[in-house]
Amino acid sequence: MKKSLLSFFCGLGFSISPMSAFADHAFLDSLNGQITANEIEMLFSGEPYERIDTSYELYLKGDANREDVISFWSRIYNTADSENELDQIVLQIQEIDDSNLCLTDGILENTKALSFRDMCR
Repeated sequence: MKKSLLSFFCGLGFSISPMSAFADHAFLDSLNGQITANEIEMLFSGEPYERIDTSYELYLKGDANREDVISFWSRIYNTADSENELDQIVLQIQEIDDSNLCLTDGILENTKALSFRDMCR
């Protein structure tokens, strides 16, 4: 079902902005199952901070698993254009990941980022 939904949206050329995804929880509910980091990438474009929030919301709902969220965050981190952007991304992830879930532990395995070592203690 999720693959056909994704194909339907992509085939019709719809673009889904992160803000509309936040506003339309019915859309997120319609995903109804696991989506991968690649699908998150295709469905939600925009500012890295909005994409991080969206992927975390999907994780909390059970629509994206831990490994896919880590992979997605790692991609965002590795494509940052400046030190300032890297800092903002790290701060955003730290702010979101203040629970005992500590998703950021897994990012070390997927990125060149040493700064993530101190994020979960």
